[in-house]
Amino acid sequence: MTLAVNQGAGGDGGNGGEVGVGGKGGAGGVSANPALNGSAGANGTAPTSGGNGGNGGAGATPTVAGENGGAGGNGGHGGSVGNGGAGGAGGNGVAGTGLALNGGNGGNGGIGGNGGSAAGTGGDGGKGGNGGAGANGQDFSASA
Repeated sequence: MTLAVNQGAGGDGGNGGEVGVGGKGGAGGVSANPALNGSAGANGTAPTSGGNGGNGGAGATPTVAGENGGAGGNGGHGGSVGNGGAGGAGGNGVAGTGLALNGGNGGNGGIGGNGGSAAGTGGDGGKGGNGGAGANGQDFSASA
């Protein structure tokens, strides 16, 4: 029985800056290599800010049987009047194989960023990944 391995998480979105208008935090990186996390998005800078937070990156979906999907990155917070970024989607778990290997769990979706203190609205939470199907158990019933 193999232990499930957690895959890379998506990077967090960058925060919108606090002064001025416009700047947007960078989107979180998607973890292409299952063992590595995505890079965080860059923050918006003053004076081009009051911007929206960046979206979180998606968690990695692995390819090995029974492994868990990576968590989605969190959305960045909005600056001043900016809106929070959306959380990234969680990666999908992989189906189990053989007699006893359970399917992997889907990764959690990222948390939406907070809206800015003045007038921003919060970002949407990311969708959780789908769990992998469990393997078929062995039939130990007596045959007639």
